Amino acid sequence: MNSEILAKIEGIESICVLYPRFQRIIDKLETCRVESQLAGESRSILIIGETGAGKTKLIGQYLAKFPTEYTDDGKIIPVFHASLPAKATIKGVAKTILEAMGAPRAFAGDIVDLTNRLVKLIKNCGVELLILDEFHHLLPTAGYKAAQGVSDWLKDLMNRTGIPIALVGLPECERLLEENEQLDRRFVAIEELAAFNYVTDQKEYRKFLKAVDGQLPFLSGESSVHIYDPLCALRIYVATQGRTGKTMTIIREAAKFAVKENSQYLTEMHLDRAYNEFLKRRSGLRKSPWEMDNRELELNAVQLQVKR
Repeated sequence: MNSEILAKIEGIESICVLYPRFQRIIDKLETCRVESQLAGESRSILIIGETGAGKTKLIGQYLAKFPTEYTDDGKIIPVFHASLPAKATIKGVAKTILEAMGAPRAFAGDIVDLTNRLVKLIKNCGVELLILDEFHHLLPTAGYKAAQGVSDWLKDLMNRTGIPIALVGLPECERLLEENEQLDRRFVAIEELAAFNYVTDQKEYRKFLKAVDGQLPFLSGESSVHIYDPLCALRIYVATQGRTGKTMTIIREAAKFAVKENSQYLTEMHLDRAYNEFLKRRSGLRKSPWEMDNRELELNAVQLQVKR
């Protein structure tokens, strides 16, 4: 692959659009960080969304504003992010954060010792917001008693550090707050990064697609498709169920197919190929949206809303 093609692929991979609902949640994160400092107590946030909704991209965009700073006294980490492994435990979470923050002997000690060290390190590193991603991995399956243990640990961490926590995960994370009124009070916002709705969000979805289209490395003309055109947008919507992550997958992969062919245009064929290779198996559709007529597309789009 020559350098020109590699440069185009790199540009395609780096495409990011801060569409309104995305930006609103980023603003809420910043509000929690700032107002917690002003109030002297943690004002936390829960961010939920299905797989592929764009949670990881959202967190990455926010984190980019707060790089780690290195000083003579050590490192300053204004916003710290930890992604929880599958089947995580409270003790495992404390170990994971300690290790990521560079603590010596990160895996030594019981949960009390680990938490004490974590509190001290958070303060020493000037952490102003702690983001715990994939939080559903910590949700217990053993019922209320186990959930109470998770809640108590989070409350203790917020009380002792005074910083807000952003929990990020699947919609079932909301159950933890529902089962603990004291913890629920600490979370001033619950934000859902939901998939686009065909009935209510068509204009926003097409606006999002237009912003993405403007960052693609192709010429305009009769030979090129505009992904925000009504029919093409509808095909992409049906293929992806309106989910941001899947939408970006199909567009990125289609664009890469075109670039590797040295095509100056993105076509419906590239999009259809991307759907068949990357989304078809899990779509539940009987045939590709690029093989459907208008009536079939409309019917599938409406059925998606009924299922939700």
